[in-house]
Amino acid sequence: MLTRFTRWPSGNFAVDRKAPKGVGWECDGYSFDGFTGDQAAAIELELMKPKDHRASQILRRLEQYGSSGPWSSEERYDWTWFIVSLLVRGPEDVRSAKANISREWAIPNQRMEARYQDVIREFPGFAAPPSLRDYIASMDENYGNRLGMKIMADMTDHHAISSLIANMHWGVRAVDEGRQLLTSDRPVRLEFPLRSEKSFLTLPIGPRLLFLAAKSLRGLNRLLNSDLRVLVGRNNRKVVRQAAGCFCCGRQRAELGIETSRKRAAARFFLTSFAALA
Repeated sequence: MLTRFTRWPSGNFAVDRKAPKGVGWECDGYSFDGFTGDQAAAIELELMKPKDHRASQILRRLEQYGSSGPWSSEERYDWTWFIVSLLVRGPEDVRSAKANISREWAIPNQRMEARYQDVIREFPGFAAPPSLRDYIASMDENYGNRLGMKIMADMTDHHAISSLIANMHWGVRAVDEGRQLLTSDRPVRLEFPLRSEKSFLTLPIGPRLLFLAAKSLRGLNRLLNSDLRVLVGRNNRKVVRQAAGCFCCGRQRAELGIETSRKRAAARFFLTSFAALA
């Protein structure tokens, strides 16, 4: 069982125990209004599910063998796609993206109108309405939602970012019995821009395994050989701070020293967990 901390809009926290399959997802999270059946679940069924399956196979490899051995370009891409998708697919991020896409499509701004005019000029023989508002008015009411589904799919498949991560140096660091890694709805820790020689990222792939990727081999070796107490503490703090809605700790609460009484103030949860992780 996992201990889940959920932050409510009021700033208070709820604490409960969940099976691993009970966290990390939201019912109909990727669906848009106006669609039913397979259309409503298209992003989940046609994009997320098959790619998540391939990423789960890579995860098993990392758990068993670390980053050693030859990697095909397809394997590296499958894993980097998963990492990039985690940057944009958290429940709060998906809700925000859907709301923004629907709002902007309903009321196009000057930037969108200018881009539409550029497209018209690029294709002079194309018979198009004179303005983006006219074009939107000519479409059916669900066109904006279909466009939103495509944009969401494109966001999880950013080739430039995936290529940068795929060409990093990879490693896996094991955490000893006395510590645990936290995870959250925003679990990727990215330090420095991806093109920087100092760039690195981390991703907890279990309570005691941390995936590492660094732009330079020197950077990776530094992560692999750094003080484990400091590495775990900094990683857990970053994961908690950037969490939008909830974060989780591993199977044994006592190992973190986290106070789980619902009557305690939210600040107490942070203080006790940070004290144990520092």
